[in-house]
Amino acid sequence: MACAKPPEPGRATPPSNSVNFTLTQADERVAHALSMIERGDFGKGFDKEVVAIEKAIERLKVAGASEVQIKRLEGALSTIRGEGYAALKEEAESGKAHKTQGSKAVSNSKVVEALRDEVHEKSAARAREVLTTPGHWAHEAFKRELIRVVETAGKIPEVYKDTLARDAAMLLRVCPNAGGLVVAMLTRGQPRGTFARRMQTEGNDAVGAAYEIMGTAALCAKGSKPVNTAHGAPELSIDPAKDRLVFGPKAFMNHKYAETKKVADRDRKSTEADAQIVKVDKDGSIREIGIDFKHVKESRTKGTSKDLRNQIEAVKEQIKSGVYDEFHFVSNGKFSDRFMKAVDAANDELLRLDRNETEEVVKDGTTSRKRATGDGMAKIAVHQYVSSIINDPLTDGETS
Repeated sequence: MACAKPPEPGRATPPSNSVNFTLTQADERVAHALSMIERGDFGKGFDKEVVAIEKAIERLKVAGASEVQIKRLEGALSTIRGEGYAALKEEAESGKAHKTQGSKAVSNSKVVEALRDEVHEKSAARAREVLTTPGHWAHEAFKRELIRVVETAGKIPEVYKDTLARDAAMLLRVCPNAGGLVVAMLTRGQPRGTFARRMQTEGNDAVGAAYEIMGTAALCAKGSKPVNTAHGAPELSIDPAKDRLVFGPKAFMNHKYAETKKVADRDRKSTEADAQIVKVDKDGSIREIGIDFKHVKESRTKGTSKDLRNQIEAVKEQIKSGVYDEFHFVSNGKFSDRFMKAVDAANDELLRLDRNETEEVVKDGTTSRKRATGDGMAKIAVHQYVSSIINDPLTDGETS
């Protein structure tokens, strides 16, 4: 029986019909993607072309295409991905000329109007899609940059990393700008906006930063009942379809501290709220609600009794001044008895003011004074064990 003639040394084996066909398809996809780049078309069609090129390369590897052919297509794919990423960055940054919300607490229609900015909405929608689609060509890059931004001040546990992309996508539904988070994921080390910049501030803890995202996501998924002991308090929930949120509002005001009685400097480098929810009620009235997220691990290492009393005093003064209608302290663990007593004392004073408030009433040309009783509900609420994951491993201990 005759044996087949061995191939000559150094002579390339001609590609199979399968390789030729797949290679032609891949080249067509590359050409189409490049033409879309020229037109500035980076929508879902562009995403599909990138996925098609990725699959074609995998098929070529299985079919036995040469290393030169594979490298050529991988180089083209890298260029296409880079152009797509740059387009997402430009889209997100194009809204930076608008006034960044979160530099201070702002009121009423200004918040709602600013957070409906179409540029931010579009960028946020794209980011949500990328973060919630593991097979998306930009998913790993977005997730990697998100974790990098959060971990600027330390490390977060793997179980938090696993849920962070999903939680950030939920956050972007209710807060499209997210304090510059979208831009931070796209600019690789050049964060803009209060939330992203705050990650690079000395004294902030990476776990606490991650919990701000996780806590927001948890409140979007399910409301939380308060655990206030002395007074009833309002529940807390976020409706992504109706509510809007400002991340990192610095509600600076000239209030006095409980400890020092010193009037606060307006440029003080701190904030009394991590987030501010804007709720529009059925009658068109707007409620502004402050939230402070306290992670057990972060608060246990940073909190002091003086800081605690100062913060609750500041929150009380902000409510009295009309900066917030309600304020909520939220933790993944349990608040200490000392914390609960301080909140109860602040609510005592706010409720006394509610009961003693009077208003002028004009009837038949006569002005009289009428007592306003308020709703009898505490304005400062406390919430425990709020987390976007079941069996959070870092809920041990107490928030100071």
